[in-house]
Amino acid sequence: SHVVDDYDDVCRVYDVLLSQPPDFCLYLSVAVVLSQRDELLAVECDAAMLHHHLQHFSADADFDSLLVRAASLRVMWPLWKLERVASERSPLAPLDDSLLYMRQEGVPLQLQNEVLCEWSELALRKRGVNFLQRL
Repeated sequence: SHVVDDYDDVCRVYDVLLSQPPDFCLYLSVAVVLSQRDELLAVECDAAMLHHHLQHFSADADFDSLLVRAASLRVMWPLWKLERVASERSPLAPLDDSLLYMRQEGVPLQLQNEVLCEWSELALRKRGVNFLQRL
């Protein structure tokens, strides 16, 4: 609510969140990210830049559409289905091994972060984007 200017939008979102099961906030978050998908993929791979972008998205947000999309996502991807997908081997598993090795070898943290960003972007484009397109 600290980045949304329209009080009616804030009230409507809170009303929906209070009337839905607790997991609905997860689906609303996913709906927000999916609504900003192209912009987020174009943002520099940096947590601060992503936070800044997400913090300022609401100026043109259609909260009614986001709430409807969140409800649709909850029906299409119930928690049990998400848990099943998450339990499959992550495409980032080899990266975990690489990062552990780099830490043990004393590779500078900045280089580790660069590797993490590059690998994450590759994994998203290879597997994650396909998953997002099914949503």
